[in-house]
Amino acid sequence: MISADEYRDLVVNNTQFSAGANIAFDEGCMMGVPLPEQGVMSPAAYQMHLAEFLEECWNKLRNPLSELLCQKLRTECASGFIVLDFLPHQPLSITRTDSAGGETSVVRENFVCSGLSTSQPGGFIALQSAPEERKAHEMLAHEMLYALAHELHKPDE
Repeated sequence: MISADEYRDLVVNNTQFSAGANIAFDEGCMMGVPLPEQGVMSPAAYQMHLAEFLEECWNKLRNPLSELLCQKLRTECASGFIVLDFLPHQPLSITRTDSAGGETSVVRENFVCSGLSTSQPGGFIALQSAPEERKAHEMLAHEMLYALAHELHKPDE
């Protein structure tokens, strides 16, 4: 749908990441930039830090991404929903370091932040894959209703 170069330009032009940053295009993941390291953060603190980082990036990318995809797809199909099914980032391990011995253990494998699904004007829906707390069809129905609301309440053109 979009090329690696288009994705890289989207990230560079809309986030804090520069052209020299390690930006990798992954068709299944929204974030193609290096995630913050856990370092000495507790598992809960790191998960919160990741969620804040991803939300900040997503808030900068979702409008330009939806505009680019709608621009490309609306030439072939003038109406209907455009559903982007994605993971926010590749699954990762959350660890805990024992303060006494300095030993590190994995407390959560294959962790993926949740909560980035949205609908945008033009029928664009970004739906996060594998939500932990909800079923995918419920999230899709929820976002479809919001997408319809965008269409019903858009200003006169």
